[in-house]
Amino acid sequence: MFLGGLNDVCGEAKCGSFFKRCWLQAAKDMEQGLTNAATGQKSSAIFCLCWQALCFIMNKLFTYLDKWKDSKSKIFGTEGYVVSITEELGDSVKARYIKVDGNGLLSRATLWESGSLSVEALDVETETQVIQKIFETPESWQLDDKLNWWFSEVATYEP
Repeated sequence: MFLGGLNDVCGEAKCGSFFKRCWLQAAKDMEQGLTNAATGQKSSAIFCLCWQALCFIMNKLFTYLDKWKDSKSKIFGTEGYVVSITEELGDSVKARYIKVDGNGLLSRATLWESGSLSVEALDVETETQVIQKIFETPESWQLDDKLNWWFSEVATYEP
């Protein structure tokens, strides 16, 4: 895949700083690419590699949401939770949402294309916010860990 070559180009092997650095490089190269388009020169190869890698990473994370839901389907069914996941939404910034309704809470996790995960839960009766956190989840295992934490908080909530 492109990640190996991109890690060499960016000089980073760790996804968190690698991810941030690629976004910054992509923005810089896009600006340069627009200038190059005006002069007829080709766009930067680094931009192309960064863009391909970022699309691969985000598609992987967005797809993982379905796997996470499927892995918890028995728990959701047994405990009476209603769980839904949206398709990719948004024009300029893509996101997917997981909604969990049950245990007196209306809960939502939002995964943004940047890898940022926002989790929240609202007590249906009192309308108070009982969970509201934001995490950076550039890899599937981090996303899994934070979604599991969020759901455990929802499942153990006592109104």
